[in-house]
Amino acid sequence: MFNSQSLDEKFDSSSDDSDLSLMDVVGQDDVHFSRIENEDFIQKSMDKLNELEKKIILKRFYSNKTQSEIAKELNISQMTVSRIEKKSLEKLRIEFNK
Repeated sequence: MFNSQSLDEKFDSSSDDSDLSLMDVVGQDDVHFSRIENEDFIQKSMDKLNELEKKIILKRFYSNKTQSEIAKELNISQMTVSRIEKKSLEKLRIEFNK
């Protein structure tokens, strides 16, 4: 048989003079859990991209480089960077919507 108990109910804490409520000791969601989930999802989604697509997405969104800067670094045109970026983002959108 189960008994319900208020989360605000106070009980004696032998470690100090203050009383604790059940809410003080019940576990809480880890604030970093969703970030870990998101990073895992991004990593798995990035595995769907080829090496050039990964480079462009990482440089564009993690290093905050412009398409022109990336094009110069990779010795390709800015238009090629734009097309690859667009194609890569569409692949990531498809993964997200699965």
